[in-house]
Amino acid sequence: MQTPPLHPTAIPLQSFVEDHASFRSDFVFSLKISEKLNEKNFLVWRQQVEPYINANNLDDFLVAPLIPPRFLTAQDRAAGKLNPEFRQWRLKDQMLLSWLQTTLSGEILARVVGSSHAYELWNKLVSYFHKQMCAKARQLRVELRSTLLDNRTVQEYLLRIRNLIDNLASIGDPIPVNQHLDVILEGLPQEFGPVISVVESKFDTIDIDEVESLLIAHETRLDKFKKKTLDDAASLNLTHATASNTQSQPQPDTSIPSSSVNTTSGPDLSNFSSHFGSFRGRGGRGRGGRFANVQCQV
Repeated sequence: MQTPPLHPTAIPLQSFVEDHASFRSDFVFSLKISEKLNEKNFLVWRQQVEPYINANNLDDFLVAPLIPPRFLTAQDRAAGKLNPEFRQWRLKDQMLLSWLQTTLSGEILARVVGSSHAYELWNKLVSYFHKQMCAKARQLRVELRSTLLDNRTVQEYLLRIRNLIDNLASIGDPIPVNQHLDVILEGLPQEFGPVISVVESKFDTIDIDEVESLLIAHETRLDKFKKKTLDDAASLNLTHATASNTQSQPQPDTSIPSSSVNTTSGPDLSNFSSHFGSFRGRGGRGRGGRFANVQCQV
């Protein structure tokens, strides 16, 4: 009995099985992601998975994939005979989808429920985190513009700005160096005017590290001047206080105290004078009266 001819597009079963086995032995995902994707590490996660996907030539499965037709002819559709190329594509796609799901945390995996293919899962992730990063970038930029030196030290102020800029870079929104310098200078008070003038005079040639060194040195100089001013003021106040205390102390009285004169036991001069006068008026005649030789002593 003669074997019927094969369909022009059909592949011998043995050949297909061999190719399929060969493909499965080569296409094995052995990379283990150290950090699974969560709400805060999308860029870190993406930096881990993308190189591995590209190394396996699977990037076309994520962005604008070319999906072979499921059936070649109407007869194949009626018979449920899949296109061999579609089988190969579906095999790679489903293995990639399974591997990607193992790199997701539980909270993110719940957001991609219903993804049947790798490109659907990838599109959902990119769309969701793009919106999240745009909102986060706006928030960080507002914080960056409102950052002032205030009660911080220069070191704390510069570190705060650098952290905000690093966070913007981590979500794909980096800040150029000239804008970094603008943010630093705009948040400084008037006391840093000399440093601002120096930086602006050579804005094109100065770098961030040099600016930070100038600001820290200027802060040290200002602290030294403030300490000297406070010491001088304290010394002046002490001098004034000592002089005031000296002037307010009572001085010793060299006059005879009033308490030393006994006004109660001693003679009353006014009465004595009046009596003396009356005596002169009654008994004395001119200067040679009866009591002319009488002398009064107190």
